[in-house]
Amino acid sequence: RSLFFFFCRGRGSWPRRVAFHCRRRARRDRPSRASRSLAERGMAASQGDGGPGAASAGALRLEEESAPSAMPTAATPTPPPPTETTTAATPAQATASATSATTALAQAEERREAAGEGTAPADGADTASASESEPESGSEGSGSGSGDEDEDEDDEEPLLKYQRLGTSVQDLLDTQGASCVSCSSKVLAVGTHEGKVHVFDTLGHIEVKCFEAHRATVNDIGFDEHCEYLASCSDDGTVVIVGLYSDEKFKQEYRRPVKTVALDPQYRTKKSRQFVSGGLAGQLVLNTKGWLGNKDYALHSGEGTIHAVRWTGSLIAWANDIGVRIYDCVSHQCIKYINRPKGSPRADLFRASLFWQSESLLIVGWADSVTILRISVQESPLGDLAQSGGA
Repeated sequence: RSLFFFFCRGRGSWPRRVAFHCRRRARRDRPSRASRSLAERGMAASQGDGGPGAASAGALRLEEESAPSAMPTAATPTPPPPTETTTAATPAQATASATSATTALAQAEERREAAGEGTAPADGADTASASESEPESGSEGSGSGSGDEDEDEDDEEPLLKYQRLGTSVQDLLDTQGASCVSCSSKVLAVGTHEGKVHVFDTLGHIEVKCFEAHRATVNDIGFDEHCEYLASCSDDGTVVIVGLYSDEKFKQEYRRPVKTVALDPQYRTKKSRQFVSGGLAGQLVLNTKGWLGNKDYALHSGEGTIHAVRWTGSLIAWANDIGVRIYDCVSHQCIKYINRPKGSPRADLFRASLFWQSESLLIVGWADSVTILRISVQESPLGDLAQSGGA
């Protein structure tokens, strides 16, 4: 028995091998068709005659009945027609023929399995065992295949199209270093470490405008909604606003380096001409033009350096050392605060990037993390409209 199971385990899956050898054993022990017919005829003869030797007598009687009934007479010299004699096989011969047939069938099946074809089970139990073993292997293969596909999908890098900017930008970068870049729907602006701001078309082929706005590195550049005004800030503590299609120019000086600036989206149409800025002073300052000139209002302070600020509609979002805040100009209060991701590197080395995809969707990028914030408008119990944010 141990050799039998070792043979089954070595030649293939053991359930199929066990089923095959069980069928082989049954066929070998099963009597052949000739021996069965001989036994049935002997049994019928014994029941008809009632004698103990009826089986052999019945077999001899079959031979006599198979002979011709009319014998030739002496008057006719014609030779008798040839007769066919049927000789019944003995049980030993029938058993030998059945054994040889079973052996030949087993050898044929072994040759098929050696060739990799396999044998089909004969009974219902064997069929069930084979069908149960095959789906398991298939399910394992399919599961591993789906897992590999998921891993491949996760590891696939997004396909992006890259296009090199025009010759004007390349000539600028060959001679000067870019400190910041800002792009709008109409123009592309590049700030340099020498304090200059260069304005190109969106493809970078033609330089539209160039002006010396600052005496130190340009840190940030912003546009209004109509792309007619450009604002820039620098380490020299100044904020400069110029008209792209006019000679209008405005300059505001601060005592500390300014790191970021944003124009009111309706800067062109509003008489207030508002803009916000912040830097190493740790204050977010709103500058408004009034009857007696421009005046600054501190919207927030006390949380470290202001690294980035963006303005859309009535919402102002800015990032400092500890997180991101959103201010509503209508209700004049902060409506949302987002902590800086835990374990992220220093905020001054990896500045936050803010982008308003719409007036209700803000995308925050900080080091190796991205946060998407959706702003919804809700009605307060007193009937006023309140804005809330959810990440």
